[in-house]
Amino acid sequence: MTTTAYAPAHRSPAPASASPFAALGDRLVQLGLALQNGESTIEQLVPLAKACGLDLRIKVVEDGFRADKA
Repeated sequence: MTTTAYAPAHRSPAPASASPFAALGDRLVQLGLALQNGESTIEQLVPLAKACGLDLRIKVVEDGFRADKA
């Protein structure tokens, strides 16, 4: 059985009474769920990463495996 996690592109921030660590933890969970969601786009991931203080960089490289060499 396979489960897929879904994280909305934008969620309301944690309540003002939450500690800074709790708020960061909530944002990290949102980012983690979005990273696990195969339908997430780069446009959705970048602001989630920035909200956690992270700079998301994506690099695309050619796959070394080619079917004609197999």
